[in-house]
Amino acid sequence: MRQAERVLQREIVTRLKFAPLSAIVVPSPNGIFLPTRNPAERDLARRIVFQLKRDGQLAPGAPDLVFLWDSGCGCMELKRPTEQTLLGRQRAGQLSGEQKVFRDLCERAGVPYEVVMSWPQAREVLKAWGVLPADWRDPEQRVGRAA
Repeated sequence: MRQAERVLQREIVTRLKFAPLSAIVVPSPNGIFLPTRNPAERDLARRIVFQLKRDGQLAPGAPDLVFLWDSGCGCMELKRPTEQTLLGRQRAGQLSGEQKVFRDLCERAGVPYEVVMSWPQAREVLKAWGVLPADWRDPEQRVGRAA
């Protein structure tokens, strides 16, 4: 998961702590970062990741967030949006091959799967899934506004 996606995941999980969510949020262990300084450490990191995948402790392709509720579940993959930076335009994040396979498995099983690039988009998906009230608004949207 790239830095922008990690930040988005943290934002969504934090905001949902204050929302009337009727679901459990489960972040998926679908990757690991091991800092390395030299080729020997990089080789060791590759072997560790390979062993974790082989043992089923990492799930490549799994969504970043899984939502569980009384009548079902849904998967949410987080991607960075397109943005203009000082160094030029950054393309929006794309699904990897493993993520596409997982998305297709969800589709065949009838499990909702959405790719989101922002908190507002995630909020609307959760409302569509019925786990956030349709009329719920963020507290910051209510501050300073007339009723």
